[in-house]
Amino acid sequence: MSNATFNHVAGNASLENLNAQERAWLAKASRTDVNGWVHLKTRGAPFERGFQHGFLVAREYAEALRVYEAMTLQTIGREYAFFVDACRRHRLERL
Repeated sequence: MSNATFNHVAGNASLENLNAQERAWLAKASRTDVNGWVHLKTRGAPFERGFQHGFLVAREYAEALRVYEAMTLQTIGREYAFFVDACRRHRLERL
């Protein structure tokens, strides 16, 4: 897949900020958008596939987080950060 395609796909993520190993991982992956569905093809070791997946859907993750932050405040009356902090405290208690 070309650099132009990756730059379009990744939204704010940029190939310029990646090292040679990360670029090699992405060279094994592809993304196709079909009628509102995102089709990913990933290859490699589990960590490589996870990196590919995260890079290829970064824009969607960012949008989901933006919507969830607004929805949490509107429906529950609390900032999203309240729940993030509560989860961190709960996790620290268990360590």
